[in-house]
Amino acid sequence: MVYKLSTGNACAEVASRGGELKSYKVNGKDVLWYGDENFWAGSSPLLFPFCSGLKDGSVRFEGKPYSMGKHGFIRFMEFTPDVIEADRIELSVQYNDETLAQYPYKFKVTVIHKISEEGFSSHFEVTNLDNRPMPYCIGGHPGFCTGNVEDWRLEMPEDDGATLYRVNENGLATPDCFDERKMTAKFDLHYSDFEKDAFVLVEPKSKFVRLVNKQSGKGVEMDISDFNVFAVWTIYKENSPYVCLEPWNGMPAYEDETGNFEDKPYAVILEPGQSKRVGYTVKNI
Repeated sequence: MVYKLSTGNACAEVASRGGELKSYKVNGKDVLWYGDENFWAGSSPLLFPFCSGLKDGSVRFEGKPYSMGKHGFIRFMEFTPDVIEADRIELSVQYNDETLAQYPYKFKVTVIHKISEEGFSSHFEVTNLDNRPMPYCIGGHPGFCTGNVEDWRLEMPEDDGATLYRVNENGLATPDCFDERKMTAKFDLHYSDFEKDAFVLVEPKSKFVRLVNKQSGKGVEMDISDFNVFAVWTIYKENSPYVCLEPWNGMPAYEDETGNFEDKPYAVILEPGQSKRVGYTVKNI
């Protein structure tokens, strides 16, 4: 099922599958990547209960091994709408037998999308329905239309100095940093940056990141203040016409990690009955 939102000259579509914002346009122009199987069929999937890859496709919860695909499973689940307004929608989903086989906790996840002519926001609320503490990671994965990626750069208020990781072809974090390239206030993008996979900033000092066309100065600004990790990705393919800005709470698996989910850097732990909401706001510039 696809739900349509609109306000003024802005419109959007939200899919019940994954609760995913699939389209956001202003004055008929695509801002959000609309999905194309020739490059990447996604648009802005929610990542839960894990971000990126697992070492050998497996992780241990309370000492017991479980298997899970990259970025978790919730993007494939069917959400139910709870609130539908002209410019805003809330959808939710809960655990089931299939999720318990991969992730042994009872949860509810609510997604809230809101649009305006100035931009959009996506928020994610997780509730622990279990009777024990529940660890999880969560993140956004919105793509933005760019045309030639090398015409664009990332901008931050100042040289950030955050630790920069490259994610390898297995989705694991490795501490090699583009031949010592550092995250500067103006960071030009190159297709070669994504030869393996994404690159990841750990504990960025900046609370806002801009994706800007170097010629026009136009683009988007994302508030990432709710998150500890920020990833940037496009598929390593000639003329790939989008860039994903991905705020995460939780790191990809490290090549040398223990494999215990409880040891995962920046994972969230919710006590029974607790809820936690995080999200990002995107502003057109």
